[in-house]
Amino acid sequence: MSAQKQRKRVTLACTYCRSRKVKCNVHETSPCYNCYKDGQECVVLPTDKRKDRYRIKYLEELESKVAQYEKLIKQVRGNLDATTRLLDPDTTGVLEDPTSREASSSAQPILPTIQGKYLQANNFANDENLSVAVYGPTSVFDTEKIQAEASKVASLNSDPVLVDCIKLFFKWQYPDMHSFVFREAFLLDFFSPKSNGVYSSAELVYAICAMGASVSEDPHINKRAGEFYTTARESLMKLTDYPTISSLQAYLLLGLYDVYNGKINSGWILSGDGFRVGFGIGFHLSPENWLVKQDEEVSDITISVRSRIFWGSFMVDRFLSLILGRPWTLKTDDSTISGSINMPAIDWIDDYTYPGTASCKAPLYIDVSNPLKNMIDLVAISDEMLSRVFPSKRAKEQRGMRQRILLLEEYNKKIANWRQNLPPIMQWDTEDLAKHGHDHTKMFMRFFYYIVLLCLNRPFIEETRGFKDSQNAMKVCEEVIKDLHTAIRSFVGSHGFRRCSFLISYSCIMCVSIILLSSSGGGLIQDVSLEDYFFEFMTVLKLSSKTWKLSERSYNKVRLTLKNEYKVSYHDLFSRFLEKKQTIDDGFLVQGNSIISMINTEDSDPPTDLPSSGWEASYSNLEELAGLGGPPVFTTTENNDWSSLFSSYESLYQD
Repeated sequence: MSAQKQRKRVTLACTYCRSRKVKCNVHETSPCYNCYKDGQECVVLPTDKRKDRYRIKYLEELESKVAQYEKLIKQVRGNLDATTRLLDPDTTGVLEDPTSREASSSAQPILPTIQGKYLQANNFANDENLSVAVYGPTSVFDTEKIQAEASKVASLNSDPVLVDCIKLFFKWQYPDMHSFVFREAFLLDFFSPKSNGVYSSAELVYAICAMGASVSEDPHINKRAGEFYTTARESLMKLTDYPTISSLQAYLLLGLYDVYNGKINSGWILSGDGFRVGFGIGFHLSPENWLVKQDEEVSDITISVRSRIFWGSFMVDRFLSLILGRPWTLKTDDSTISGSINMPAIDWIDDYTYPGTASCKAPLYIDVSNPLKNMIDLVAISDEMLSRVFPSKRAKEQRGMRQRILLLEEYNKKIANWRQNLPPIMQWDTEDLAKHGHDHTKMFMRFFYYIVLLCLNRPFIEETRGFKDSQNAMKVCEEVIKDLHTAIRSFVGSHGFRRCSFLISYSCIMCVSIILLSSSGGGLIQDVSLEDYFFEFMTVLKLSSKTWKLSERSYNKVRLTLKNEYKVSYHDLFSRFLEKKQTIDDGFLVQGNSIISMINTEDSDPPTDLPSSGWEASYSNLEELAGLGGPPVFTTTENNDWSSLFSSYESLYQD
């Protein structure tokens, strides 16, 4: 005991001596000898904490948190859905879904695995801090921040007319060719009191309203479509130096609006501006390339939204290129962004989705990404086909017509295989078209498929006459025409003519063009079904012209060409057709058996009064339509005159 009492307490060495692991005499003198000799500050810590011990419960809590974070990180890397599921609801804003929707999602595994969740506005809360303008590493410019749009949008979301037009757009024109507008992101940003204006802006709102007002049955709202278009366009022109996601979307919508209404060149220019804006904000780049000069973090949901925007824009580019016969702008080789994936819906989305019919309820979830992925695969086939079957003039001279027809047959088979290899939930047949042709949320991929087939086969109708079925372009087109008629009759029977999408209108333009082109030598008379289809599709064009001016112009182009060049009155032809149907097929005019039988549900004039004399007076001069350029269905500069649509009409309808 006495020895222990005499033991002296040893003071801790200073930090400098401890780092060098040498003996320290700081307990005798300060500074210690080593610090004095080396000119160092002699610092002594009161304790080295080697004897401190934490409670076992505290250590267990830390271990539990570490394990939880490790598990979260692993799941985030491999599964975006786990991110939304595991994060605290207060920070992600994701709420539980009703049981009914969980049951539905389990029956459709192709839909997102986070079906039990809803998106909320604060899923995009950090997006306002992201730089929007992107420059390559060689540029001297830096990134630019998004301008605040919240105050402008806040003044619009309380306007009932604008809200109604937005509802009409998402009910009847989404997704179609408009999947580049991510509905959930737009609505959350538009209605959120804390909106940051990233996914909604004044110009985008008015562009959407221009589209929505076009399908309105209220004449006062319908007339404002042009006003909304002008407002959106003027707003965009003032913001050309400030690229944003919403301005990209507005450009594309306005470009499509122009094309839908027959202003082809204006639509082509505006859509091209939209693609330029897209490149400016780096919508084609993955996040690693996108945020070249900053350390900003982007959420997986944000990446998914912007992926949808790019691939939706890609489909617009290919669609316009196909129907206008012009080069495309976006290339898959230039893109590093991943494919689009489905995201959760919003719990209050019902007013902004396809309403269904009396016998078919509205879909619980609209699958956009999976059809979009498959459409991109179809585009890859059509791109290759266009480069080989429709080559440059020099290559064409080296490749004879016979070889091109064999290539056409080869690619028709590839397109048929694409359809056969679709996931089971996306497959369809004629019976499905009759039952679900009214649901445009399922039909937009199918209409695109049919339009691709018609566009690629139409130029070979004359050259393949008399060939075997597998090489006969007209045989392929006839099958497509029959399917399109079935689907369009289903839609018109359920929703009327006013709601027809542009995909329906353009399908009718294509079908009328092909039927007329194939009628030389009396083919139209011999095939009674094609005669039926001709007047059925012309009826759709006439009545859908209340929505889209391109339908009106195409309808009148056919009618006036018949009158001015071939001295045949479409009105007389149509009247004689109806008389013949009443005599030999009276069931044709029974309500619901044909598209023509549904005219009275949409138009007060009886069928025999089509077309009205007022229309004839408005379009009496054929040259007034010169700016239209005809239905833009040509993939080369060959056959670029509308007169090629009309062959041997002097002998078509002989009594």
